Amino acid sequence: MNILMTGATGTVGKPLLKELLGMGHYVYCLARPKDEQSGWDRIANQIIDLENLGKNHYNHCAAIDSDVTQVNCGLSATSLELLHAFNPDVVLHLAADVRMDTKREAEIRSANILGTVNVLALARALGVKNIHYVSTAYVENGRSNPYEISKLEAEQAVKDSGLNHTISRISIVVGDSKTGEIGGFTGYYGFFKPFVMMAPAIREAANSRLYDWVKIPVNIKVAEGAKLNLIPIDWAVKMLAKITLLPQVNRTLHVVHPNPPLVADVIRDTLNALRIEGVKIGDFTDSSDVNNEQMQAVYDRVMAIFEPYVAKTLELDDSSLREFLADEYESLPEFNAETFSRLINYAVQHKFGKE
Repeated sequence: MNILMTGATGTVGKPLLKELLGMGHYVYCLARPKDEQSGWDRIANQIIDLENLGKNHYNHCAAIDSDVTQVNCGLSATSLELLHAFNPDVVLHLAADVRMDTKREAEIRSANILGTVNVLALARALGVKNIHYVSTAYVENGRSNPYEISKLEAEQAVKDSGLNHTISRISIVVGDSKTGEIGGFTGYYGFFKPFVMMAPAIREAANSRLYDWVKIPVNIKVAEGAKLNLIPIDWAVKMLAKITLLPQVNRTLHVVHPNPPLVADVIRDTLNALRIEGVKIGDFTDSSDVNNEQMQAVYDRVMAIFEPYVAKTLELDDSSLREFLADEYESLPEFNAETFSRLINYAVQHKFGKE
């Protein structure tokens, strides 16, 4: 199959490109130049890094400089001719701004809404009739931030496009179920990063050793029974590849975990892996029992963006995905304390992406 792909350098896009190439499909990537690297350089560098892919995969993959926020996705007439010759069977659109900060709302909307509109226009110009759009399952979370709002509006643009489409609403992606490996550290990782950053200074002040337990006396407000829908990236990539290769049938699929862990368990198990104690988890009406008001204030300010994901319940049903994939569906591993230790330790070892 010939696949025109956006977002191939992203956290999900990179391993998804690897999966599709490994299956023998041809992928043409629209890639934004960055850090003095062309779009092709960025793609070529990651192809070299993809394990078990021989040099012949250069023949299965190409990339072209692009910016989806621009008219025609920033493509020249020559580039458009190349894509016409490639004759894609389907557009796989992942490129997105995943930040949730209201201060970045204009940039988020430009990338996620205008970018999608431009990709849809490009698909029509190329005569492509099928698109697989990757959204977020948390559009059902009450439009808590600009990211969720922009993805929901982009979904509507896809539905109104007249193209055969499938929308995959994926939940929160975390590292590989066996190794913990992942290429980006947002979402789950962003929640715990402040704790990791606080811990060394507290240990130093207490003359503690690196792996001694450290007390961080803050309260985390969590709704009773709230669950956090996490999916490992290896499973997510397999499901997205299968969906891309099937006929696009104007459906919205929930690529989610049918049995997600409780938010309280995620927090408790991850903090235990970090050897952090003193954190209280519950549905607090006030912070009167906080031992360190200054530390709580800092934590509240940093964590405000994550509150909608832990302070209320959201049930996500995966029946649409099971029905669509039928025998192609693969079950997910369960999350436990060992899983969260593996995930957060990988992030710490790689300094949350700085290494």
